[in-house]
Amino acid sequence: MVNKSYTYYKVYGLVVKSEIELKELEKINLTEFDVLIEKGKVPRKLTNPEKVGVRYQAKKNEFLLFVDNICKFYILNGSKIIIEDVGNPSLSEIKLFLLGSAFGALIFQRGKIPFHGSTVLINNKAIIISGVSGAGKSTATAELVLQGYPIIADDVSLIDIVDNKVCVFPGFARIKLWADTIKLLKISDNLEKIRPQLEKYSFPVDNYHNKETEISTVVIIKTKNTEGVIIKELKGVEKFKILNNNIYRKQFAKSLKVEQEQFKIVSQMSAKVKLYVLERPNSSNSVKEVANTILDVLK
Repeated sequence: MVNKSYTYYKVYGLVVKSEIELKELEKINLTEFDVLIEKGKVPRKLTNPEKVGVRYQAKKNEFLLFVDNICKFYILNGSKIIIEDVGNPSLSEIKLFLLGSAFGALIFQRGKIPFHGSTVLINNKAIIISGVSGAGKSTATAELVLQGYPIIADDVSLIDIVDNKVCVFPGFARIKLWADTIKLLKISDNLEKIRPQLEKYSFPVDNYHNKETEISTVVIIKTKNTEGVIIKELKGVEKFKILNNNIYRKQFAKSLKVEQEQFKIVSQMSAKVKLYVLERPNSSNSVKEVANTILDVLK
């Protein structure tokens, strides 16, 4: 029998005991933990699943995720993730899906919300920057970080209600960036790829805020075919709808029977957090204008 070796990390306010190396996370010295991550065999299928998707099966407190030619994940009770390799995946490939979709399911199981957006600290408040893939949220986040504003989370931000405040919990001290963004922002090109076949890289950030923080604002970035950056505040029913639509892997919530928790948190967000929609030109040279527009509305 092989003795397994584990390391303890902290992410999203949770202590994680992991068999695999997660250098993106904050390493800590503890023996008690909230989440266990280890290699092992996962079930071929769930018994009486609520939902059977193309690459996942789900029911309350159980979730199976299948990633073609990489691995399978079994997420259980918001406290355990078992990983079974398929083929010979690289560690970076496993971590990409572990820290993305697998953790998204785990967050739902714990009654919290994974929001699709990166978070920075501005004026001692958390600002979430969101948008569809290609809208420029990671580029805007990186620009703000380069201007000196600490990052709290990249791409997925864990949201929960703490003492009647809508708060975000710290994620990873890195930003995933495409090669053209790295060139545009003149960031060192000596970075690790997040997946061998993708020109997308992990940009480690020293300026990291590792405490839960109240959210003041969400900015949704969109692109347009005209010049100039436009920003407007949304309120009412449309505000709730947009916030709800930007939940990360929101299709998981219904399958995991956590829709009530989702509705409660999004409702609190809609009541307490400001929401802006920012439209920027399709051209990439608007990044500084986007960052400065965000800063202007926060004054």
